[in-house]
Amino acid sequence: MLQIKRERKIRPYKKRKRIKEKKIELHKKRRKIKDENFFDNQPQLISLLAPEVIQEKQDYIYMGDDKYARIFVLMFYPSYIGIGWLDDILNTIGDVDISTQVQIADERNVIKYLTHKVTKLQSDYLLFEKQGNIEELHKLEENIQSFEEMRRNIQINNDKLFFIKITLRVNATSLKELNEKSKLLRDEFANKSCEIRPLYFKQLDALKETLPLNNNIISDNNRNMTTAGLAAMFPIARTKSSVKEGIYLGRDLFTGLPMNLETFTQGLANANIAIFGVPGSGKSVTVKTIVGRTALINRRAAILDVEGEYVAQTEKLGGRIIKVRQSIPVGINLFDIDIDEDEGFIDIDSKITEIRSIMNGIINKYENRTLKPNEIADIEQAVREVYREKEITKDRDSIYEKEGGKYEGVITFGNIKKKMPTLTDFHRVMKEKIRNKGLTSTISNFLNGNTLGIFDCQSTLKINDQIICFDISEIKDEIMRYYVCLVLTTWITNKYMATKERNKRYVVVDEAWNLFKNKETSDFLENLARRARKKKVAMILATQNLSEMRQSNQAEAIINCCDTIILLKQSIGSIDEIMKFFKLPSGVKEILTKARPGECILIRGGDVRAIKIDMTKFESEFITT
Repeated sequence: MLQIKRERKIRPYKKRKRIKEKKIELHKKRRKIKDENFFDNQPQLISLLAPEVIQEKQDYIYMGDDKYARIFVLMFYPSYIGIGWLDDILNTIGDVDISTQVQIADERNVIKYLTHKVTKLQSDYLLFEKQGNIEELHKLEENIQSFEEMRRNIQINNDKLFFIKITLRVNATSLKELNEKSKLLRDEFANKSCEIRPLYFKQLDALKETLPLNNNIISDNNRNMTTAGLAAMFPIARTKSSVKEGIYLGRDLFTGLPMNLETFTQGLANANIAIFGVPGSGKSVTVKTIVGRTALINRRAAILDVEGEYVAQTEKLGGRIIKVRQSIPVGINLFDIDIDEDEGFIDIDSKITEIRSIMNGIINKYENRTLKPNEIADIEQAVREVYREKEITKDRDSIYEKEGGKYEGVITFGNIKKKMPTLTDFHRVMKEKIRNKGLTSTISNFLNGNTLGIFDCQSTLKINDQIICFDISEIKDEIMRYYVCLVLTTWITNKYMATKERNKRYVVVDEAWNLFKNKETSDFLENLARRARKKKVAMILATQNLSEMRQSNQAEAIINCCDTIILLKQSIGSIDEIMKFFKLPSGVKEILTKARPGECILIRGGDVRAIKIDMTKFESEFITT
C-alpha cells in the first residue's frame, strides 16, 4: 500500500520567531568574538617587563639593548655574620639584585638530626679522649655546646631552622663592565671570608629565581640558618650609615632610617665638608641646616657670605652680621696683633709675612706684577717701625697699656690692650722714613676716608660670637671685592682660627668659586683645609661646578682634604667626571642626575649613602633661599 508522507506545516509566526532567535544567537557570538579580540589587543604587564630578547651564554645572559647580567650563588658563608653585612655589596658594586630564598625546616626532623649530630660528636669526643688526642677536644666541646644550645632553643620554640639560598645578579651595559663588576664582587665577598660562584649553564633558571616570583628551580646550594642568621641576610640595616653623635641631617633615601652627621670624629681623616650641586639643588639650604643645628650643640661659625643669603639665619640665631660697605670701617685692623698661644710671645715676623702677602695681592691686582725685592725689604722695615713706635716687641706684656682700670667706660680688672698701629701709621712711615713713593701712592687708596679704606681702623670685632656673618653682597667692584676677601680670609686664619678655644668651630665659604679666581685666596682655602683639624676648626665649602674647580691643582688638593662630601643634583654633562673622580658605584649616576632639592649622595670616609635632607617648619622660615 502506498504511503504518502505529509510535510508538517510550520505556522508563519513560529517561523518568524525561530529566525529571530537565530539572529540573536548569531549576534551574541559575533559580539563575544569582538570583545575577546578587543581585550587580546591590549598590551599586558608582562610585555612591558619582559626584555627584548634573552640569549643564554655559558656564564652570563644577554637581554638586548646593551643589557648584560651574570648570576652568582653564595656557596661558602663566613662563620659569623652581623646585621647589614651585605650592605657594603650594594654600596660598592651598585646595580646588584640580591635574592634570598627561605624555606622553613620541619622541627621534628631538625631535632632528630641535631640529636644524632650531638651523639656522634660526643662519641668522637670520648674516642679522642681515650686516645689522648687533646688537640681536637676543645673544638669538639665547642661544637657539642653549640648544637645542644640550638636543639634546646628549637625544642622550646625560641628558635627555628631555615634553608637559605642567596643568589646575586650583577647588571651591566657591556660585557667588559660585567666582567669588571664580577671581579669586584668576588673580591668583596673574599674580604668577608666567603665565596660566590657563577651558575654555569644555569643562567636562565637562575635569572627566574632572582625575579620576585618565589621560584625555586635550582634545588641545590641551600644552607642551614637559624633565625638570627636569617635576620642578618637582608641588606636593609644600614648600620654604618649614621653615628650617635653630631646633628640630625636627614633620612636614608631607601630605608627611611635617620642619618646623623658628625665630622669631628676619629673615624675621619679631617672634619672638612665639601658640598657640590647645580643651582637650585639645595646647596645653601644644606649649609644653613648644618650651621643652624651645630649652633644648638654650641659650635661657632664664621661665614663668608658672598650673596647675602645667611643674614636672616644669623639674625635668627643671635649672631653678629658684619655688613661690608664702601667707605665704612669694618672693625678689623690689619696691624692688630695678639700673643701667639702656641709660642707664648708676640710673633711680629708672622705679621710681617701677613702684611707682605696682602700688599703683594694689592700690587698684583693693581699693576699685574709681584713685589720687587726692594719693596719686600721696605715693607718689612716699615712694619717693624710701626710696632717699635708703639713699643711692641716679642715680649707678651708689651701689647698691654696697663693692668686693670677703666677702658671705654667699663671698669676692668684684666690687662688693657694698647691701641694698635693702623694702615695710616704704616703709610706715614713708608712716606716719611722709608720714602718709597710707589708703594706710598698705592697704599693711599686704602686709607680711612676713601672707598677702599674700610680696614684702616682699630679692631672692634670680637671672635666669641656664636655666628659671625661677613655680608659682602653689596661689594660689586671687582678690585674691592678681591681686597675684602683677601683681608677677611687673613683675619679668619690668623685671628679666628688662632685662638685656643675648646668649642669646635666652622668656617663657611659659600660660592667658593669666587675665591679660586685668585691665588692668594686659593692659598687661604688650601691652608684652611690642611691646618683646620689641629685648631678644632672645620671648613664647609660649597660651590656649583666641580669640573671648573678641578682645572686647578690647588682646588683638587683642597677637595682631597675634605673627608665628607655631599653631592646634590649634578648636570648630565659633568656626571661622568664626578663619578670617576669620587669612584662612585654606577647606581649613583641616576640618583645624582634626577635628584630633587635636598636629595643627595653623602660620602663619609669612603662610605656612600643616598639621603634626603630634612628641615623643620621653623627652619624653613629663614633657611629656604
